[in-house]
Amino acid sequence: AWLVALHKRQGWYVGATPWDVHGNALAALGRFLAARDGLAPPLHLAHQLDRDTSGLLLIAKAPAVKAALHVAFAGGHVAKQYRCLCAGAPLW
Repeated sequence: AWLVALHKRQGWYVGATPWDVHGNALAALGRFLAARDGLAPPLHLAHQLDRDTSGLLLIAKAPAVKAALHVAFAGGHVAKQYRCLCAGAPLW
């Protein structure tokens, strides 16, 4: 009810950019929730992921939840794990 976990694909922008305010994960989620529920709640990013990084993106539906998540991220209470898939062998 207060948090959305979205699997962001590689190549997606998390939020609006100067050249595209509609083609990003946050805008797409808002459109999805509006179509599903009739109204999109206010959405607040808890953190960022780079455009070329895929992974779990946490989005709060309330400012107080966003603030609590920011404190958790800043205080090191959230553990992130990155994985890399490689093919072939290094040349060295």
